[in-house]
Amino acid sequence: MSRRDKSKVAEDRARAVCAIIPEIAAKVSEIVEKPLVDTSPIEGKLMHKLIAKKWTREGTVTIELSNYTGHDGELSVYDISADNADGATLKADFVSEMDGQYTKVWKVHVAPSRPGVSRIQEKAGACSKSAGLRILKRWWWTSMSKEELEKKSMAALLSIAGAWYDQMKAGEIPSISLPTRTKYNIEFDDSSEVWKYGDKESMRTAASARAPRTS
Repeated sequence: MSRRDKSKVAEDRARAVCAIIPEIAAKVSEIVEKPLVDTSPIEGKLMHKLIAKKWTREGTVTIELSNYTGHDGELSVYDISADNADGATLKADFVSEMDGQYTKVWKVHVAPSRPGVSRIQEKAGACSKSAGLRILKRWWWTSMSKEELEKKSMAALLSIAGAWYDQMKAGEIPSISLPTRTKYNIEFDDSSEVWKYGDKESMRTAASARAPRTS
């Protein structure tokens, strides 16, 4: 397979993952009963793209540029409106006026930090990071009643959803560490007289087109 074909396959896989990430975010946000997570930083990381977002709040227009590529980003931002942008946080490099409408141009450099953010009108805020979720505590169902088992199972599932929500809110690709499902990672527990998983674990991440599933 040629380099171009490999790049095409990798991009197609990333697009497939990006298509399902918003569904995962919507489901997780619903489960934990919190506001919907903005998944554009995750999609930017997967696609290695520069993401531009624009919104208006209390009369202030904000344009945010986040660089998720592996190199410096150079681009021009254009805006045409009745505002001459004199109060903009980043001064326009070029302004012209015609019939009461102002054309503003900003030449912006965005470094490829994670995330690298440039904002017009507002300063970039810090973005926290969360580590990948790990399942550390294991227990065996025979030692519990049905009610206790259901309660503990629900708490464990909710903790996974909560961890995924925190990861996505921080712009991280959701992931989870699970016991490796091989014959080399099982051991017999004398106390419960059952076979259990060992300590070997593998990371599952939504960055793989094979990993994410929703229903």
